[in-house]
Amino acid sequence: MEQNNNQKAAALDDLKIVFNDIYNRINEKADKKAYQEFAQKQIKFAATSEVIALMPNANGKVLTLLPFEYGVSLYAYYKNGDNSVYKDYVKGNDKLPWDIIDCRYILNLNRLFDESNTASVSLTKMPKVINTSNVISLGNFFSNQAQISTVPAFDDLSKCKNISYMFEFCANLREVPDFPHSSENINARGMFNQCHKLEKAPKIYGYIEDASHMFDGCESLKEVPEYDLSRCKNMNAMFYNCKSLPSEFPWTIDLQGLPSGDDCRGKIGSMFGCSSVKKIKLKNVPRSLNPDNPDNVLNGSTLKSCLGYSSSDNVEITIENYRD
Repeated sequence: MEQNNNQKAAALDDLKIVFNDIYNRINEKADKKAYQEFAQKQIKFAATSEVIALMPNANGKVLTLLPFEYGVSLYAYYKNGDNSVYKDYVKGNDKLPWDIIDCRYILNLNRLFDESNTASVSLTKMPKVINTSNVISLGNFFSNQAQISTVPAFDDLSKCKNISYMFEFCANLREVPDFPHSSENINARGMFNQCHKLEKAPKIYGYIEDASHMFDGCESLKEVPEYDLSRCKNMNAMFYNCKSLPSEFPWTIDLQGLPSGDDCRGKIGSMFGCSSVKKIKLKNVPRSLNPDNPDNVLNGSTLKSCLGYSSSDNVEITIENYRD
C-alpha cells in the first residue's frame, strides 16, 4: 500500500510538471486562465483515481493513457526505465517509441491518432500491441494516417461497440490484424473508407449493426472474411468501388436485419457497384427489394439497381429465400 501511495504521489508530481510546462507555452492570457482551471480540475480528478497509482511501468517502453475526467486526454504517460516523460500529442512528432500502448483504463478512444486532429501525431512507427480491454469506442482512431501500412494488434475488443471510420483515409494501409473477442452490435460504418491499398480485411467476431461505407473505395481489396450481417440495419455502399474483389463473392449475405418495405432500398443502396463482382448470393431478402419479379432469382432489376448495378450489367444474383 505504501509503495502504491508513493507511486501515486510521484505520478501526480509528474502530472503537475507537465501541466505547468504546457501552461508556460500558452501565449494568450485568457487561454492561460482557462487552461489553469482545466489542469487543476484534472489533477483533482487524478488524485481521487485508483488508476493513476498503476501508471509507472518498470518493464520498458509502455505508454499508459490517463483516465481524465473528459475521456482520453491529449497527454500520455511514458515510462522507460527510471525516466518518465509526459508527452502531449503535437503534429510533427512522427515516431512513437512505445512497444505497448495501454488503454485499459480508457473507455472512449475516438480520434486518438486521427491525423486531421491538430492535436494528434503523424505516425511512421507503430507499437506492437494496443491494450483495449475496457474500450467501448475506437471511432476514427487511426483515420487520416496516410503513411501507415500496418497497425498493431488489439488484445481485446469484447466491450468495443464503435469502430466507425477507424481507418478512414489510411491510403497506404494494406492489412489489419483480426479483431479478437469483438463485441455484439458493432458500428463499423466507414471503417476502411477510402483505404485504397487495403488488400485483406480482418475478421471481426460479432454482429455488425452498421456496415455502410465500410469498404467504400477499397479498390485493392481482394479478401473479405465472412461477417455476421444478420442484424445489420445498413449496408449502403459497403463494397462500393471495390474493383479487385473476386468475380464470385465468397459468402452468402444475410439481409435479415434490413427493414422491410421501401425503407430497405436506401439501406442497401450501391452495396457493391464494383465491376469485378459478377455473382452474388443473398438470403432473407425482403420482397420489396425485388418487386419486378420476386420469383426470378437472377435478374430483378430493382434489386440490381439497389446493389449498384445497371439493368444491363451481366451480374447473377442468387436468392436463397425471401421474407416479408
